[in-house]
Amino acid sequence: MKSNPASNNKTTYTLTINRSPEIGGVVSPELLSGIQQNNATVDISATPAAGYRFVQWTVTSAEGNTTFSNLGWANPHLREEARVNLNSDVTLTANFERVYTLLIHTAGNGSGSVTRELVYGTNVNETAFAEGTIVILEPVPVTSWPNNSTFSNWSGDCTGTGACAVTMTQNRTVTATFTLVESP
Repeated sequence: MKSNPASNNKTTYTLTINRSPEIGGVVSPELLSGIQQNNATVDISATPAAGYRFVQWTVTSAEGNTTFSNLGWANPHLREEARVNLNSDVTLTANFERVYTLLIHTAGNGSGSVTRELVYGTNVNETAFAEGTIVILEPVPVTSWPNNSTFSNWSGDCTGTGACAVTMTQNRTVTATFTLVESP
């Protein structure tokens, strides 16, 4: 706790704003770091950079009694927008995570689709996965007339003729090729 003579001896606290990793996004307004009045309410937001997603806020309080809310939403530490009520020195960190895209295409004269099963990690949305996520891709050929097909092979970031495990350490593209079965 610090005393600020310029404000008639009102108690002030230090607010420190961080990002982890630094290149993961921006925090607005960044100029809020520094000395704040006791019980000051600070609204802050985190915006992920391209290729990252916001994960959560981490709040470290010197005295453990800083309140943290999210403007009315449940799980305030998981929202990009947050409100902190300062009554101790606080370090507020916006945590970001690297994400990669997985694009799945089909090719060939046959018909089919590809199913995805998440083995490990986080599926951010239909095509974005957290770094290190393992996704199992399974080809599913159409097996009914007149589009009776077989799975031929993978190309791109998968190879072979069976299920394929993809580890998301970069943006990935896979193509499943299906071949139409000739009628007897």
